[in-house]
Amino acid sequence: MRQNSFNIVGLAVALLCTVILVTLVITIRDSHTRTPARRMQNSTQLRGIHQGLVTYANSNKNYFPGLNELGEDDQITVEQRFQILLEDDYFTPEYAISPSETEMITEWESWGDETPKPITKDNYSYTMLQVPKAGGRRIEWSQTLNSQAIVLSDRNTGTLAKPSSIHAERDEPWRGSVLWNDNHVGFEKQDSFETLYGAYESDDVKPNPGDRLFHSTSTEDALMIHTGNGKG
Repeated sequence: MRQNSFNIVGLAVALLCTVILVTLVITIRDSHTRTPARRMQNSTQLRGIHQGLVTYANSNKNYFPGLNELGEDDQITVEQRFQILLEDDYFTPEYAISPSETEMITEWESWGDETPKPITKDNYSYTMLQVPKAGGRRIEWSQTLNSQAIVLSDRNTGTLAKPSSIHAERDEPWRGSVLWNDNHVGFEKQDSFETLYGAYESDDVKPNPGDRLFHSTSTEDALMIHTGNGKG
C-alpha cells in the first residue's frame, strides 16, 4: 500500500515537472516569435501614421498637421497633431498605440456628436518631429520625401542623457522603430543617425553625422518629442 502511494506521488511530481517544462518552452518560443512580429507591426503602424500625414498634406499645400496652408503654426503640439489625424479618421485610435503597449496606453475615444475628447500623451506611443519657428527641421514637417530626415519614431522612456524604450530591458540603450520622410522605416538599435534636414531648401545644407533623436543642438537636426512642442 505504501509502495503504491509512493508511485502515485512520484507520478504526480513527474507530471507536474513535465507541465512546468512544457509551459516554459512554450513561453520562450512565443516570446521569440511574438517579438519580431510586434516589431514588424510597430513599424507598419508608423508607416500608416506617416501615410496619414501625407494624405492630410495633399489638401494642405504639402504641410503636415500643425501647420496651416501658409506654413504657419496652427495646432502644433504633438497632442493636437494626433487629435487632427484621429478626429478626421486618417487612421484608427489603436494604430497610435504600439503593440507592445496595449495594456499601458488607453485608446482615444471621441464623445460621439459632442465636443471631441482631448487627446493626451496617454493615448499614443509615438513621437513626432519638433517644429521650430524656422530652420531645416521645420521644412521637413511637410511632404518633402527626404530619405535623410526622421519625422516619427518610438518614444524615449528613459532620460535625455540615457534614452531607453519600451523595446529595451531596464538600463538598456534605446532601440525602436524610426520613420523617415520618404516613408521608409526600420527597427534600429541606436538613437544616433546621419541626417539631413532642409535638404531641399539650400544646397549648402550638409549631412549631420551622429544626430541624436532626443537631443538637439540646432534647428538643422532631429528632435523627436512625445508631448507639447518643446522649444523652437
